[in-house]
Amino acid sequence: MSDASQVYEKLVKIYECKNLKEFSLKVGKGPNWASQMRKNNSIPTDLCIETCEKYNLSLDWLIMGKDKKDSGQAVTKKELITDVKEFFYECWDLDLLPEYPKESISAISILFINSFKDKINISDEKENTKSKRKVI
Repeated sequence: MSDASQVYEKLVKIYECKNLKEFSLKVGKGPNWASQMRKNNSIPTDLCIETCEKYNLSLDWLIMGKDKKDSGQAVTKKELITDVKEFFYECWDLDLLPEYPKESISAISILFINSFKDKINISDEKENTKSKRKVI
């Protein structure tokens, strides 16, 4: 299980904040709320559940620190694109991709993932829903 510090570190990244104070204010709390909660090793489960629903994240990942590979579930194309986007945004923030406009990172991420679709097994949520429909 992740400790509170790890959970808050993830939450700060998810909400694209620079620090705990900014995160606290962004979620409608007082400026010292997250720092105090982390200090008390207290995890805000309601906020974590809300965050996972809002951003389509795994509660196991956020609170328990488990990856998809730990659960044996296949990664979906949408999840993989989200992870690759985060990677490219981080590279851009570190000035590793300064010649690319930040607005093009989503498109670059999708093209990047599509280049691997024939080489690795990525589940496509749309294909799964189509295969479940009955043909009349």
